[in-house]
Amino acid sequence: MSDGRLRELERRAERSGALEDALELLIARRRAGLSEERVALAAYLGDPAARELSGRAAVALPPHAAAGEAIGWALPLAGWGPEVARRCGLALARLLLPEWERHSERLKPRWRRPGRRGRPRLDPRPDALLSQLESWCREPSPARAAELERAWAECEEVTFLRAESWRARAALTAVRALLCAARADPVGAVRVGYDALHPEAGARLVAALEREVLPWALGRGDPLRLSR
Repeated sequence: MSDGRLRELERRAERSGALEDALELLIARRRAGLSEERVALAAYLGDPAARELSGRAAVALPPHAAAGEAIGWALPLAGWGPEVARRCGLALARLLLPEWERHSERLKPRWRRPGRRGRPRLDPRPDALLSQLESWCREPSPARAAELERAWAECEEVTFLRAESWRARAALTAVRALLCAARADPVGAVRVGYDALHPEAGARLVAALEREVLPWALGRGDPLRLSR
């Protein structure tokens, strides 16, 4: 199918908002190369057209889900492989980054203390790890993986800081979620996110995945590339 025809279907689906138009567009994207696995992921995350095409039911996470429900819902996400797992973890970590920005000043006095094994502690801001995760998701090459490993090791130091106040603990949630994403552990990221966002965790976790993972899964575009 030509790019012109795809764009025409995109415009029609966007204008109408109708399920049949969204389904026709998704079928066209499948014929153009969108994988069955990505459609199945979109169905799991709740996209109606993907559910219709794949025959899979969405597994809804209630807005006020209990911790066990949230973790159980996240378990299948790891089955789509490391790229999906990291994208999901990254979406949840980005949801928590404002906590770091609001409260990380309370950790600064500890940044200058020696890290484990007496090494000088690096500035533990999660910027480098965030950047390398985004780069790996755009281009999951061995070189990117090596860069991600280095950023992961440096950022991991911060999780050994003692956080006396709830504000300092809140600042660390973003780093812990990023480390889960680097490990391709969406379940760990959901657990961190749930603890930080309760009692509205269910709604906010799903909204983050819909915003940052669903467009990529459906072939509508890649939020990571658009954020460069």
